[in-house]
Amino acid sequence: MLINTFNIHQVSIYQHSGALGPQVVSLEQLCSLLPFNPWHWYNLGQTCLQQLEANKSLGSCPLQNGGAGAETDGLRTEESRGEEEGGDRAWLEACMSFLRTRLLLRMLRPQQSSFVLQRSESALCRSDEALERLNPTEETLQTLTAVMSEDLVPEKMREDNQDGESLASVSLQSFSERWWNKVLGSQCTRGDQCRSTTDGCQQQIKKAD
Repeated sequence: MLINTFNIHQVSIYQHSGALGPQVVSLEQLCSLLPFNPWHWYNLGQTCLQQLEANKSLGSCPLQNGGAGAETDGLRTEESRGEEEGGDRAWLEACMSFLRTRLLLRMLRPQQSSFVLQRSESALCRSDEALERLNPTEETLQTLTAVMSEDLVPEKMREDNQDGESLASVSLQSFSERWWNKVLGSQCTRGDQCRSTTDGCQQQIKKAD
């Protein structure tokens, strides 16, 4: 399908140019169009990790003390707040993506040849390592797993067939509509507390009921 080829081409361009934001958007579109392809989800997770690393290198990664001193001194700008919010989204989206990758690879394991299985096992290990590094709480993991596995029904996966020809129902919903908004809704409903951890940079996000 042309739109899939276009998005894959765009991802390649953005990857070579280091444009992480547009790369994430294109990968989100691919995940929406081909929701049962674990490799698009894996690449989305890796790109979100790169965003977190970029935020950290720019000094916008949340401090372990929550940045309270900066707020007290009135030195925190609107721009820095926006960067921190972007880091929060990148962290949560990385968790979502690696969880989805893990779920899909485990479901597809019985159908894979030995060569593909070897690649899948490697990606599965790297996804597990990434989740350990991101360090979400157990409650967050349960919430994300419930949302990201909601449509993983074998019958539905066979119907869509990932051939690009049966995407009418999928393409009507954006990434935000299908997953992101549901995750945020679940988090808010539970009053969950997400802990973002990237190489020692931590931030706790309290979501009100």
